[in-house]
Amino acid sequence: MKRLLMIAMAVSLSLGAVAQDQFPDVPANHWAYEALEVLKRDGILVGYPDGKYRGTRLATRYEMAVAIHAAYKRMMSMHEGLADQVKALEAAMGGGNGDAAGLLKELKAQVDGMKNWGDDVATLKKMVEEFEKELTGLGADVDKIKATLGDLEGRVSNLEKKMNVSVTGDLNLLVFAGNARDKVAGMNKEGRIVGINEKAANSQTGLTRDLNVYHELALNLKNGNDKDAVKWNATVVFGNMIGTGNAAGNAPVLADMVNMPFGGYTDNNQMDIYIPDLGVSFDTSIGGVGFSAAVGRIGKKVSPMMFQRADNTLYFDNDRWDDGKYRMDGGWFGFKFGGVDLELFGGRNSERHSNNGTDINPINLPGLFATPNGNIVAPGYNGGAKVDATLGAQIGFNIGTQGRINAAYLLHDTYSTGGNANNRLNVFGVDGNYNISGFKIAGGYSKSIVQKNSTNAFDKKNQAAFVNVGYDASNWGAWAEYRKIQTFYAAAGDWRRIGTFWNPTNIETFTGHVYFKPSAALKVYATGEFGETIDAIGANKPKIESIMAGVKYNMTNGWTAKLEYEDVKIKTNPNIKQRWATLGLGYNLSTNALLSLAYEYGSVNNQAFGWGGGAPGSYKGGFLTSQLTLKF
Repeated sequence: MKRLLMIAMAVSLSLGAVAQDQFPDVPANHWAYEALEVLKRDGILVGYPDGKYRGTRLATRYEMAVAIHAAYKRMMSMHEGLADQVKALEAAMGGGNGDAAGLLKELKAQVDGMKNWGDDVATLKKMVEEFEKELTGLGADVDKIKATLGDLEGRVSNLEKKMNVSVTGDLNLLVFAGNARDKVAGMNKEGRIVGINEKAANSQTGLTRDLNVYHELALNLKNGNDKDAVKWNATVVFGNMIGTGNAAGNAPVLADMVNMPFGGYTDNNQMDIYIPDLGVSFDTSIGGVGFSAAVGRIGKKVSPMMFQRADNTLYFDNDRWDDGKYRMDGGWFGFKFGGVDLELFGGRNSERHSNNGTDINPINLPGLFATPNGNIVAPGYNGGAKVDATLGAQIGFNIGTQGRINAAYLLHDTYSTGGNANNRLNVFGVDGNYNISGFKIAGGYSKSIVQKNSTNAFDKKNQAAFVNVGYDASNWGAWAEYRKIQTFYAAAGDWRRIGTFWNPTNIETFTGHVYFKPSAALKVYATGEFGETIDAIGANKPKIESIMAGVKYNMTNGWTAKLEYEDVKIKTNPNIKQRWATLGLGYNLSTNALLSLAYEYGSVNNQAFGWGGGAPGSYKGGFLTSQLTLKF
């Protein structure tokens, strides 16, 4: 009988006003109307039994009861569906199903939606109380509904408190392939050897036998509510892009997050897991002074000349790798005194290991001070003990809304105190910038002092300075820069790349850059750097010439095209010559997916003593790269 009554009610509702003649109306100002609108907005109520929602016309109490019962049944169905998704995810992960990531994304969306049910559950409970008689007449088990809603209310409350987590991430697939030319291996801009077969004693080969595939998955977790007083974040990375080299002298994309390895490429290394970020932060005030703090595994940079991780992943585009921040286990503490910002920071750098034992963030005390003979050297490439701890202070203030001045002091310390080894590096300096009406000027000065404990061991030819002026218009811009880096300046910075040489010292150069946008889709640009070494290398002071020019075109169908040429000459005896031509294509598969493909052909002659990270010798060959990035 009850089932017949349910069917009869559904028919009466679909016919429109039939029920209006059978049962009394609910007054137009009744709170239940607004409650049903809220349930409809939140996706809990999708319509009356006939699939339609009748809006503002007067309803009967039995129509209200039918709608309440429908909303309750849908909410239970959605809740039970979560359990099914969890089981499906567990099965996919246990069976190695590649669709696990998609199932996880769908489950996360469902859970995020459920976290907002708190008010909806309370609304349904209130409506069940109001229309209890009518629900009973429909055959619904009102006591069970009340008990179920009470239990669900508790679960949602716990979910809101305990599972307020935001999960994002990126998945990257990287393919590298090199080819030799004229029986000579090639060298790319990173100074890595390409076109060699590691299974045949690194003999010259083609693309198919110097083919390496890399992958990396990063999961970023943080508290889901940005209004929380205390915030936390963590990043876990899975992949095969970092690690030590093999017996053939080849290595993955990077040795770690800081240093590039030598030799060729190999993907024959173990899957690794590491945590670049894991911290807690908060903002408050103490005695009217603004105060911020972050502790844990944090990222920190100061400026390119003093403390900033080099962007040495030229063939891998990723925000995490390209953010310029060194990772350390420690903390930073910020104070705001009116318009002045003061930040103190410090932490442990070395021995922060991945799952396979790779030190993910080593900073080397440069070996340059062990051999002060005037040779060009690059901190990070040669010798030196690892920095065990870094302490620093940074102070800055704004110049109106157009500029800013910063000053910083850093102490890099190694715990090794034995023998005659130097074990401490001090870096300090100031930089600033000012922009007005398209014109901009920037400059900086810094100095490094190498110490053994607290005694200065090397304090000469150790300064760096630059000044940059430029102008940006609507469709063109240009800047010019003077830079002088003395021979024994040493800092963990990111100030320049000249060919295969990162952060070169012993240089005094002038650089100019210009770009032009004939249309919104087309950009043409060129950069030239010219100068010489400050100190003689051997019998002379080599001249430096570096030119790069390119064009980038954004097509309307999601494609981009890029053509670029780079030519570096170090005029010594004999001359060093490095040239590369690159053609690249990019395609936006969606707003969160990008595919890129590029081929670079290079001709490099480093003569007998090499240039920066580029080994001595002559090289000629190509380098094919492809990257697929999915963000979620």
